[in-house]
Amino acid sequence: MPIQFWIFLIPAAVLLLCGLYTRRKRRRWPSFSVGLILCDVFFLACTMVVSIQLRLLLQANEKPMASGSYRLSIKRFADALIRGRMSASACAEAYGWLRVITIVFVLCTIISMVWECYRIFSVPPELAAFGLAIIHGSRLLRGGVLEQPPGFRRSFDFYCLSHLVEGEGIYHNADTGQSREFHAGELVMAMPGTAQLYGGNASYYLEDSICFCGRTADALRKAGIIADGVFSCGPVRRVGRIIETALEPTLFAQLKAATMLQQLLLELHAENLELSIGGSSAFAALLVELRRTPERWWTVGEMAKECGLSESHFRRAFHAYTGMPPKLYLDRMKLQLAAEMLISTGLTLAQVAARFGYVDPFHFSRRFKALNGMSPDAYRRHYRMR
Repeated sequence: MPIQFWIFLIPAAVLLLCGLYTRRKRRRWPSFSVGLILCDVFFLACTMVVSIQLRLLLQANEKPMASGSYRLSIKRFADALIRGRMSASACAEAYGWLRVITIVFVLCTIISMVWECYRIFSVPPELAAFGLAIIHGSRLLRGGVLEQPPGFRRSFDFYCLSHLVEGEGIYHNADTGQSREFHAGELVMAMPGTAQLYGGNASYYLEDSICFCGRTADALRKAGIIADGVFSCGPVRRVGRIIETALEPTLFAQLKAATMLQQLLLELHAENLELSIGGSSAFAALLVELRRTPERWWTVGEMAKECGLSESHFRRAFHAYTGMPPKLYLDRMKLQLAAEMLISTGLTLAQVAARFGYVDPFHFSRRFKALNGMSPDAYRRHYRMR
């Protein structure tokens, strides 16, 4: 087979696979690209048939055909087809025309598929401003048995969340050395750049999977809301509902799906935190009590006693629950409540400071400015004017 056929055939096969990949990702396959790919296949087949016929005719005549001994003529080629006489010159004309047409259609298909890939995989400006965008979602994806060698690892350029709906699997994390099994109702979270691998454990499995990116996802990772590993999600297909919403191409559906995903990530963090910290209900009650008595300066010992823990255990557990030390949480909570009071009431600075346990108004002002970037008076003027 001549080398030019492989030059045409290989790009067409790649483009066909890209089309199938596009359909799998978005459940839509643009009709224009479909038509171009079908035309590619048709003209490639015609070119191959004519080339074989030309080679057979030349072998029968036992003399090569000079490259300049024919001209491209559609009329002569059509007459030859109608009369049923396919001479070597007619085959050469057909081959030349088909080669030109195939090149044109392949180039058009390449341009079309590049545009489609850009449109699908680029994040719209509105979603980029929102800070969270779903790149890809798959419902009830059938995963295979993990057969890769132990040294093989992969990493993504995006965040990936996979909820196991049926079956069981095994998860490997090369960065942390973690290796564990996971079962139906659990999910695997993979961060960008993490060397990891997961798959079926001696059997196939079904999963709902979402890949996402954005500044909000980066912020959630930095805050410890999302991380690599295996987490509990429950039997309900919460990820599947998000994928179903994200499959709609409208901007409203994409923003709704991104909002649902953000809410799910926060819920999963809270739920798994409760599982890892046995006294989570005690912590929730403590935070309510702290807000109920904002004028009181709790000591770490008093808070630990309220939760029934030792001080050292309480410090670690409180930091895991809130993401900050107890004293810092108490200080920020007081200043946030004070900010609300400054713009909603006409109390003086000293009165507001006293409401939250600050004896010295100047100390209160310094702490307030350190947290909010402006003094209490400036904060009140700025937000009351709006």
